[in-house]
Amino acid sequence: MLKQQKIGLVFVGLLLLLAAFYYPAIHFEYVWDDTLLFVGKTSLLTQPLSWQLISEPVLPGTTYFRPLVFLSWYLEFNWLGQSATTSHIIGLIIFYINCCLVAVLAYILAAKFKPQHAARWALFAGGFYLLHPALIESSAWVSGRFDQLCTLFSLLASVLLVKAQLQQQRIGFLSVFLISVCVMCALLSKELGLVLPAILLVLSFALYQQTENLSFVATLKRCLLEQKVLWLSLMVVLVVYFALRAHAMSSMYHASMTADYIQNTIIKDWLPLHTLLFYLQQTFIPFSSTNILHPLDDWNFTGAIERVKAIMAGLFVLWTFWQAVCKKSLAAWLSIAALLSIALVLNFIPMATSGNIGHERFMTLGIAFVAVALVLVPYARFAVYLKIQAHTQKVLAALILVGWFAMCALTLKSIVPLWQSDYTLWSWTYKLHPNAAIARYNYLYGALEKRQFQEVIDEAEKYSAKHNGLEVADQLAYATALLYLGKEEGLHYFEGAIYALPKFHELQTDNARRQADYFLLTANQIAGAYNSYAMGQFLINGDLQKAKQYLEIAEWYLHEDQKEVLNYQKAALLFASGEYEEALRLYNAHKVISSKIQSDSHTLMAQTLRTYCEKHADKQDVCSNFEEKAILMM
Repeated sequence: MLKQQKIGLVFVGLLLLLAAFYYPAIHFEYVWDDTLLFVGKTSLLTQPLSWQLISEPVLPGTTYFRPLVFLSWYLEFNWLGQSATTSHIIGLIIFYINCCLVAVLAYILAAKFKPQHAARWALFAGGFYLLHPALIESSAWVSGRFDQLCTLFSLLASVLLVKAQLQQQRIGFLSVFLISVCVMCALLSKELGLVLPAILLVLSFALYQQTENLSFVATLKRCLLEQKVLWLSLMVVLVVYFALRAHAMSSMYHASMTADYIQNTIIKDWLPLHTLLFYLQQTFIPFSSTNILHPLDDWNFTGAIERVKAIMAGLFVLWTFWQAVCKKSLAAWLSIAALLSIALVLNFIPMATSGNIGHERFMTLGIAFVAVALVLVPYARFAVYLKIQAHTQKVLAALILVGWFAMCALTLKSIVPLWQSDYTLWSWTYKLHPNAAIARYNYLYGALEKRQFQEVIDEAEKYSAKHNGLEVADQLAYATALLYLGKEEGLHYFEGAIYALPKFHELQTDNARRQADYFLLTANQIAGAYNSYAMGQFLINGDLQKAKQYLEIAEWYLHEDQKEVLNYQKAALLFASGEYEEALRLYNAHKVISSKIQSDSHTLMAQTLRTYCEKHADKQDVCSNFEEKAILMM
């Protein structure tokens, strides 16, 4: 009972820490890819649940297969409504469970191999994980649920395996079944689940090594033979997973390995070693460098100092393996589990990371094993080897702990609030990475969302003066801001940007729409350009024919569940053309959908027509009809 009370106090302590540092997140908005994944798409709220609905690629042009997370969003939105507050609360609950699982895993291992103060070690591990700044991205961002859920099931599988194997050498059928279910759930949450069987093998082997005085080969044989039911079960899980993936995806992976990538990126630039160095740095010194972007352009691959540091990162991995295999260090084996958790993102294969060397969200699982490994490091042995006296040991330990957690606390307090909205998130990111196109583009659109039109214009003009022009994406944002301020020159900028865009909609091929998904801009962004230009022609020039033409082009680039806003604009255009009944029919049909997804987009039709009438007073028939029927559009 005393053990249960102690671990219960650990859970309470972790809950208090979570509330202290992450409570503001419940008031945050949906940001970044949230719009592409489920805010700008209505299918998770308007379509019936089906395998096709939840198994489609995460983003157009990718082969990311994560149906369990989409199922969680489907259930959330249909049972609780689509609310950023609800989504963030659920995200924090998952994060808290993960912190508790880290503490439980640390407690089980400490109670067996380091029994003194096991509960304190559990609190240390859980606190280290909870306060680690690298986890802000996956915890304060709703789309971080991919990493959160994969981590949850990976940790649950690890706890089940360790607990079962320590209680009885051969894991029972119930435990095998539960672990297999966890592995499948991890796989269906994110591709990271592919390394989970290897992580479980490492943990199982490490436990055998700690309890049996056998050689490496003999230990491995015993691990494989005694737990053969588990390994066979996990093989079946992998086969089923790949069958499901092959059925749902157009290909196994959307990026191909080329000879050029191997020669230049891996052999010449040593990108995997530099990526390893990046993740090691973010693990142990994650303070000032914690950020949403880590552009490859900021990384000096050929510099002597960076090459030496990359070599040292590689040597650290070799030393870790030596400690695990030759010294039989349990902490080293847990470190190897952490390394396995980032194996898929070390850039040995081409990664779709938007020109970044890596992202902190990819560390969500790895940091868990690092936290537990730190519990099992033989500190006393190192202190004796370094001839540090007992009193000095305590002082050093206190200074390191207080210093580390204080730095973590300060980092969390300063960075977590920046995830409040796209505007705050990307304003911060753009200041840190002013040369990153993705940061600039998202900052400008975040400012548009907050109606900071003059700020967008000023920033775009400053960039244009410095670089002799604007990128297409920035030009679209600039033109949009000008139009919102009623400046006709915005139309000319749109015309220039549209002229530069490939005309996928004019291609007479079956895969024309798919080609648009693989362009530098997303199909959604291209649609936005044509849509805004159409509205500019409608509201400023009153050119209904041209507005209709470009609105139809915009519609071509959008999937059916992305057309909510466009349909209200289309209804306004129909009304202005005198097709009143058709306009109201379209409006009423989509207002039902808007009500279901708790959207106020239905007000857009009346707002658009009101603006049109203010600018075109000569359209007496349309405007008088609008005044009569305006109540129907509210």
